[in-house]
Amino acid sequence: MAKASPELDQPAPAAAAAAAKVPAYVGRWAVTPSACAARAWNVGADQLRSPGPFSCSFTEVTPTLAGYTVLGMCRVGKASAPGRLVFTMTQLPSGPSLTVSGGPFQEPIGLVRCGEPVQAAAGPGRRRG
Repeated sequence: MAKASPELDQPAPAAAAAAAKVPAYVGRWAVTPSACAARAWNVGADQLRSPGPFSCSFTEVTPTLAGYTVLGMCRVGKASAPGRLVFTMTQLPSGPSLTVSGGPFQEPIGLVRCGEPVQAAAGPGRRRG
């Protein structure tokens, strides 16, 4: 039997870097810093959960010059529908901010980051979950 080449067992550097990159929107966000403890929005690479009845599962995330365009299935209570959200990332003097617009929102919602940004897990074989 032929021995596997060590080069084939390792992911390509570019592929590993792309897999390890965590989108800037991932983390905990709130309308104000004081709301972080009890009213935070939890945003993962493939989902969003607001402190209220709104949530989305992302099917497609496209980086833009100002942030991301996100397509997915969104729910408000028991009702669900396809949704398109726009995440705009900005840097305020107080820290990073995320503005969520589109979907069911009549007006954009401005959020501030709660704590430190999420970092990628080290090493190959990292899975989203």
